[in-house]
Amino acid sequence: MDIAMRLFATAEINEYFEKKTKELNHEIDRITDQEILNSDLDGWVTYVTSKVRIEPLQLFPDHVKKRMEPGQKKFEHYYFSPYEPEYVIKTGAHFFYSLPFVGDHNLWSYKPTQFYMSHCLIDKIENETTDSLGYVHYSTFIPGSELDILADEPSFIDKDSDGTLSFVEGMVRFVNDDVKRFNGSIEGEIQILMTDRKERLMRLSKLSEKTGIQLDLSGSQLLPKPIPLPRIIKKPVEKPNKKIIKIEYAIEQEQYEYLLKIIHDTGTSAEATVSSFSKLSEEEYRDVLLAAINTHYLQPAIGEGFRRVGKTDILYTFKNQAAFIAECKVWNGTKVLEEAIEQLFSYSTWKDNKLALVLLNKHNKNFLEIRTTIENWLLSNTQKYNSDSTHSWQVRIRRDAHEDEVDLNVSLFDLHI
Repeated sequence: MDIAMRLFATAEINEYFEKKTKELNHEIDRITDQEILNSDLDGWVTYVTSKVRIEPLQLFPDHVKKRMEPGQKKFEHYYFSPYEPEYVIKTGAHFFYSLPFVGDHNLWSYKPTQFYMSHCLIDKIENETTDSLGYVHYSTFIPGSELDILADEPSFIDKDSDGTLSFVEGMVRFVNDDVKRFNGSIEGEIQILMTDRKERLMRLSKLSEKTGIQLDLSGSQLLPKPIPLPRIIKKPVEKPNKKIIKIEYAIEQEQYEYLLKIIHDTGTSAEATVSSFSKLSEEEYRDVLLAAINTHYLQPAIGEGFRRVGKTDILYTFKNQAAFIAECKVWNGTKVLEEAIEQLFSYSTWKDNKLALVLLNKHNKNFLEIRTTIENWLLSNTQKYNSDSTHSWQVRIRRDAHEDEVDLNVSLFDLHI
């Protein structure tokens, strides 16, 4: 955005709410009659709500970044003579402030229903991204003649900045009050619209049964309950360094190892009763793993869970942290291994740096040959390699999409009869 922009001044906030309401109706219109009639209605209400809900603004004033640099500024000169200059340039220091925030950046442009009569000029808004907070950038200028005086009273240097911060905090409270009312109303509205539409379809369905006239809807199986989009609320770090941000979002090593132990124990049990497990498909064995994981956690892991650009076999998201992502594949050569790893990379966000791949041997008699093939591939294609069992490998592997390295555990279980 441009220099010296005015906050909360582009339009009335109700205009933004009207725009979001149109999005709401559009999302409902995109759901087919078949999905409405044959799906869990509450699941769709949750899904649509998550799509149109407005994320309120959250400020972190205790983490304002500050810097200063020498410079000049042009001041208007109230001259009394045509021979005097219209402007005067003063030398001094620029003080720059960056206030971190999370939330819907569009809200900075809209005037709330309750507001201050004064206005506030800032330098620019830096929008929030998937891997960094947003920032409100603003600045003040102090002429050199005043700097020596203020040196004895440092608190006065931030006087103008404190006024800007106070204004922003107050206006954000007004905006969030309006957002809270909007968010509180949309779920009920969606529920009414979805229920009305389903009841109309049910009446047509009953009429079809009574008259024998076919209702033009395909499919009779209950569709899976849609997964609501996740809301990630990022909090500022204790200190401004990347290491703390990484620690806040990454899965703890102890949690990762515990999940891998569940996978290992389940696979070992499957090998011990191979006659039962050899008949299972990838999806059925994945369900066995999900059941095992869910006996250890209150929050259930998800099968076919949406993450980034697709659906992964096993998805477990820790509170305020990254997700544990695992794929389950039947071994059929190194191509399966390579494609599965690429799948894991495509599903993982920058925070998801602990992954797992479960390979099942169902068709090859020579289990030792498979182990050797996997070991050789991992030795050639990973940065760090370690194996503490006969069928499990822990490696560090480069993820080009995010230009980083991640932990990957590869497990192989023999279900061949």
